[in-house]
Amino acid sequence: MEKRLFVLAIVLSSATSFAQTSLPQNWTASRRQQVYMTAQGSKLIPYEWALALERPDDETLFFADNGKRFGFLPNGSSTGLPVGIVEDTNLDGSSHLGLTCAACHTRDVHFNGTTYRIDGGGADSDLFGFLAELSRATTATSQSISSPKFVRFAKRVLGAKDGPKARAKLFSQLKTFAQGYATMMVHSTPATPWGRSRTDAFGMIFNRVTSIDLQVPTNSRKPDAPVSYPFLWDTSWLNKVQYDGGIPNETIIDRLGRNVGEVLGVFAEVRIRRLKLVPKPVPPIMNSTAKRIDLLALEDWWSELRAPKWSDATALPPIDTTKLKRGQELYNQNCLKCHAMVTPGKRQNVKLIALNDVGTDPGMTKTAATHSGKSGQLEGVWKNLIPFGKRFGPDALLAELTGHVGISVILTREISPSNPSPNGPGSTSLEAATVATLPASRSAEASGQEAAPPETNNDRDDAERNRVRALLEQSRDPEKATSANDELVVTLRSFAARSAQEKAGLEYRARPLDGIWATAPYLHNGSVPTLADLLKPAAQRPKTFFVGDCEIDPVNVGCVATQRPGAFLFDTSKDGNLNKGHEYAGAITSDEDRAALLEYLKSL
Repeated sequence: MEKRLFVLAIVLSSATSFAQTSLPQNWTASRRQQVYMTAQGSKLIPYEWALALERPDDETLFFADNGKRFGFLPNGSSTGLPVGIVEDTNLDGSSHLGLTCAACHTRDVHFNGTTYRIDGGGADSDLFGFLAELSRATTATSQSISSPKFVRFAKRVLGAKDGPKARAKLFSQLKTFAQGYATMMVHSTPATPWGRSRTDAFGMIFNRVTSIDLQVPTNSRKPDAPVSYPFLWDTSWLNKVQYDGGIPNETIIDRLGRNVGEVLGVFAEVRIRRLKLVPKPVPPIMNSTAKRIDLLALEDWWSELRAPKWSDATALPPIDTTKLKRGQELYNQNCLKCHAMVTPGKRQNVKLIALNDVGTDPGMTKTAATHSGKSGQLEGVWKNLIPFGKRFGPDALLAELTGHVGISVILTREISPSNPSPNGPGSTSLEAATVATLPASRSAEASGQEAAPPETNNDRDDAERNRVRALLEQSRDPEKATSANDELVVTLRSFAARSAQEKAGLEYRARPLDGIWATAPYLHNGSVPTLADLLKPAAQRPKTFFVGDCEIDPVNVGCVATQRPGAFLFDTSKDGNLNKGHEYAGAITSDEDRAALLEYLKSL
């Protein structure tokens, strides 16, 4: 405990002060901190190592600036860590530095010296820069057991336990970690840097699950289809999520599956085990550190969030009501057929637009729909736990492999002291639960329908949510796990069937635009700096611009795109960065009408 307090004191001594105003988005201050700090099962690096680690090229502690150099936001908490980066203690007692959803979905915007916190907005951070420097730091520290950098690291980590044997063990552990991490980064470094405000979430999740977890290194691909971090205040009540609309989102199991997939992508651990006497078609057990019950709570809290309003950011110029009225007419004529209005808390269907029609950069939807690889340990097993159904062949879509792992993780209790290793005792018998249902599997498949979702986006009001939560709690108990999993299997098959439905083709989702003023840059890949630019023909949009640390442009509606400290130069000529397409407002040709539409968009 003393060594942790010592290192934490060093971090806090360098913590930067901050001042920002939170807009009224239906969260209390305590709820905001719950979302920022609730761990979800991410295992990036051992926690005490993270606090003791120095930057690769000098003696400055890695988190001395609270991650400011990467664009992370100060939290004001006692940990000295930025928003969304937390100590994640797992059921097996290990403690790691972990990411939460708030790390990528919280931003600050500025105007004339005033800073506004936008909860649920896409972060302005450089996630890849953070991961890459962390790799360089662990590599630099593990060069030699006698190097001054490692000696300082060891003294911080070991404290009173420091000695030749303990130091040799720590060095070996760090060296192994650094080498594995560096290999992952080699496979995950794209030809075109993502820069600020973006990540290739699908590419990183696919690499983590299908390459590392399934132990098929050849499944790794360069994550070269980055997208902007989406805003989350509508997510809970939309029927489909992700930019390509490829993930169902209508039931609690859908939403839990979406969140489990997210935490698998940010370094949750998955341990795969197969029982020797169980036939190959039965899927293997997949224990994970993903905190399923915490993910249910986080979904509840995010469902309370509402879009930020321009009018609440009192430093911004007031909206011109005359222009707004004309702008609403133009919106109804040109935009409403795709971007419907929202009623907070009500379920809503989103419209999917064919790639050929919207014409924007194809990278993301092609990654999700077409990337395939080796099935590895899943070859020959039933897809998505459905007995007598389709089996994985030697090759499969990466999305299908990832979906199967996510479903298995939902069904199987977390790694814990009674479940410490892939071959250890106490693992929930997924095989036993599945085999027990085989005689009735086909009739159960036909009759196991989930109840229609409630008319609210708050899952606490949903009886199905409470049933699933109770089953997840029971699955932690070895005596109740098999019966709980029997019931979850039927629910998960319904989710799997929806997830496996083939889409009409390559598509992108047209989502509601409430709070759009605070979500620049625009298009799914963040290739257009302002809404005024988006309303122009693609040929007239900026070819390059700077991204990061958003200063609101109240006239063009978006972020000021000029160079400033820490900003990233966005080049639309690079693969994945194309700013073409979405020219639906082409009928709006006059400057007066464009200005009127912009005024209305501010008000949403």
